[in-house]
Formats: sequence, structure tokens, C-alpha cells
Amino acid sequence: MIGKLILGVVAIVCVSSYKYIFGAYSIRFFWIVVKYLYLKKLEDLDDKGQAKSPFVELVRTTKCCLLECDFFGYHKNNVTYFTELDLCRTECTLNALHRYFKLAVLKKESLAYVPLASICNHFMKETKPFENYEMRTKVVGWGDKWLWLITVFTGDKVGKRIYCLSLAKLVFKAGRKTLQPWDVVQLAGSTDPDVCKKAYRNEERVAQNTNNVMQLLKVYEEA
Repeated sequence: MIGKLILGVVAIVCVSSYKYIFGAYSIRFFWIVVKYLYLKKLEDLDDKGQAKSPFVELVRTTKCCLLECDFFGYHKNNVTYFTELDLCRTECTLNALHRYFKLAVLKKESLAYVPLASICNHFMKETKPFENYEMRTKVVGWGDKWLWLITVFTGDKVGKRIYCLSLAKLVFKAGRKTLQPWDVVQLAGSTDPDVCKKAYRNEERVAQNTNNVMQLLKVYEEA
């Protein structure tokens, strides 16, 4: 009887926390890659020959499950934010620059990978167990080397209070060679020089305000 009860509890925890059971992270990550590289159709250019804006916002939604909670504080463990951020950055980059990655696959060419160079998280409010939350991510700028992304974690209720803001710095690598972000963005179909000027201005703003949450939010909203 006790054994069945324990198995029942374990089953409930595993079902409610499916995204943190063994192997789930790899499945979630590679599903994003497969979806954008192989299942999603190549997006058309607009009448001006431009792809969608590289500053497009990507929104992911999920629920705070038991296995991502710190029961000493009874809230989402700060370490688990990094798992969700991996997925947010991956999907945002593949979505914002979809034409570059998709064309490389269709032409069977090698494509750049985009490793994380550094990350800075600002934790502002705890996320409670079983609470729904959103993760909104954008490419907000770039320079000669770095690509900058901001992710904002919010609740899904009216007002959408901010739980965490994350600033990530990425780099495009083709083997040992570093690619300039603007070169990749142009290959993705965004060739408007005003887009590049905006990105460089935003890099300066981000670099000057890495610890200023309000200014980073302003950059995010204006990107």
C-alpha cells in the first residue's frame, strides 16, 4: 500500500514536472532546432526585399513545476532560469535570423553556431510553484563582434510583474572564425542600414547600463 502511494506521488511529480525529468532538456532543445531548420518554411521577403525585423519579439510560456522549485524558499530556483534561458535564446536567434539558418540548410552549406559569451541576470521577484509565467526575448543590438539579447520573465496576470531580466552576449562562430553580426543579419535578409545603426546604438546603451534594469527594459521596449 505504501509502495503504491510512493509510486503515485512520484508519478504525479514526474507528470507535473515533465520538462525537468531526465532527457527532457535535450528533447526540448532539439525540438526547437528541428522545428526552425527543417519544419518551418522559408519566410518570404517583403515588397522592399527585406526580411522581418531582427528585433522581433519571441514569447514562450510555461508553468513553474515542482522540480524547478527551491523548497527552502518555496519558489523557482534561480539556477533553473538558466535552463529556460538556453531555450529562449536558441528559439529567438533561430526565429529572428531564420532565413540565414534555413537557406544554409537548404543549400547544404555550413552555418555559424552562436555560443553564449556571457550572461547577467537580475532577479526581482520570486516565481511560486505552479505559477504560469512568460519569457519575452529580443535581439536588441549588436556591434562588431557581439550580439545582445534581453529576456524578460513576467507573470501572466494583468500588469505582468517582472520576475527576472536577463542580458546575454553571444557571438557568431564559423569554426574558429568569428563572424560579424551585421554580416549574418544581411544574409538573413535584413539589409537596411538604419537597422544596423540602431543595433550599434543599442549596443552602446546596453554596455553602459548592464546593471540598470530600468534602462535595459527601455532598450528592450524600444528595440
